[in-house]
Amino acid sequence: MIALAIALIGGGPLAQDPRVPGSSKQTTAPDAGLTQEVALAPVDPVASDGDPATNLAAVPPAGSARKHTEAVIKAAPARFEGPAPKPVPPPAAIADGSVSSQGNRQGGTWAVVIGVNDYPGSGDDLSYAVNDANDAVQALGMLGVGADHMLVLRDGQVTRNTLLDSISWLAAHAGPEAVAGFFYAGHVRKTGSGNEEIVTSDGSSVTDSQLANALSKVVANRSWVAIAACFGGGFTEVLRPGRVLSGAASANSLAYENSSIGRSYMVYYMVRQAIINGHASATVQSAFNYAVNRISREHPGREPVQIDNGDGALDLRPPGSNAAPPRSDPPPSNPSTPPTSEPPAGDRPPSGGQTCTGSGLFRICKN
Repeated sequence: MIALAIALIGGGPLAQDPRVPGSSKQTTAPDAGLTQEVALAPVDPVASDGDPATNLAAVPPAGSARKHTEAVIKAAPARFEGPAPKPVPPPAAIADGSVSSQGNRQGGTWAVVIGVNDYPGSGDDLSYAVNDANDAVQALGMLGVGADHMLVLRDGQVTRNTLLDSISWLAAHAGPEAVAGFFYAGHVRKTGSGNEEIVTSDGSSVTDSQLANALSKVVANRSWVAIAACFGGGFTEVLRPGRVLSGAASANSLAYENSSIGRSYMVYYMVRQAIINGHASATVQSAFNYAVNRISREHPGREPVQIDNGDGALDLRPPGSNAAPPRSDPPPSNPSTPPTSEPPAGDRPPSGGQTCTGSGLFRICKN
């Protein structure tokens, strides 16, 4: 997968992918050849909308030259070949590894943001997961979240222990009235039907159940979990009332990266375009709907997925923030794919107490 990177492998007849237990891949002609990594084109430092983003090139017209700029993210291997990256000291807030989940809990918005490109050896590194994480930090800052309310881990800082310590930090600070965020971009490994795990820079891992157990200590009534990676929509164990899960790909799908945008599809459209460039409101739902509408027109089949267990719009701005909400553009006329807040039917059965309507990409489940 790519970390916070991405999108569904959609449309057309499906065939079994031997790399992914219980998964399928697209075998239709338009994307033939994309199931292996392809050469990434050089990128232009200026975006088509004038955004001077680092390593961000103009977005090509819908359907143009996608094969030349897009690559499927190889599934994380069971074992990496080569030494682990040199460890980097974590932020001071978790440096001693003794963070208690029972701290001075407050309101506001608190977030953990993680991006990993550098993995053991060199054959399984990612290109844009750290870009994804940097965009998440920038977007939260623009919405009024202070640097002291964010814990950011990149590359060699991201071990299994520091990832879990970062969630303890989140649990220690985000009170019931707070908004909590957990954003991860990097490799995710599929270990079986309904089982996924985050892969850390040292080659260790945090399983979906371990992640859910750690996040269960976060008492914020409203929270957003974003997994910009392969199989991101499969982390349904983290869900609880008031929590929204966004994934770059469904539970059984690999993710894609595209050098022409220098980020995952999910983050480029849901975070950079929707929030940073102001094309949607400050809510997770508005940003997701904007991303799905745009991606369905410009890169069909690469849409993110979202499961919404919230009780209304999840505004990421801290209460009382002076940050003005971004404008909310109307959806495009007759989009080819309406927004969806649920992975395709069959990825996960509805949990206890849920009711679902619709089917396939358009199935919506609510508690």
